[in-house]
Amino acid sequence: DANSDSLAVSGQIVFNRFLADFVSIGIELSPTLSTSSYDNSDDETTSRSLFLLGRVDFYIPTGARSPFVPYGGLHAGVNNCASEYGDNDENTATVVTGGGQIGAKFFLTEKTSLNFELNGSIYQREEEDEWADDEDDNNVTVVMFNIGYSVYF
Repeated sequence: DANSDSLAVSGQIVFNRFLADFVSIGIELSPTLSTSSYDNSDDETTSRSLFLLGRVDFYIPTGARSPFVPYGGLHAGVNNCASEYGDNDENTATVVTGGGQIGAKFFLTEKTSLNFELNGSIYQREEEDEWADDEDDNNVTVVMFNIGYSVYF
């Protein structure tokens, strides 16, 4: 909207543990905080969300000297979100999600990598969600392209 100002801050942290040479499990935590104000109103919209996901990744061996390691995996978890507009009461919801990811790690050193990931998720909104016109509208599909940096201990 040309008559509004918005600010959003988001982050993602993932802790992985290798179960075998080419399989890892992990926990992903992703907080987001945003605020919007409008020129024609003193009201402000504030929203926040917190994702907590479990994930498993399967790595494809490419040779001992290759800095490129492709992977694919699955994830599932919950998103707790809240929003407030002006002086209105806060609306909160917890949404179940599941999906998959494919990506690649490019090792810069033995202990660091640059990561590229295509991530698809399906969110199951609550049945009584006011935005859903019918049962099929309760599923929302989100596709993201993530770029990250990893440090290995």
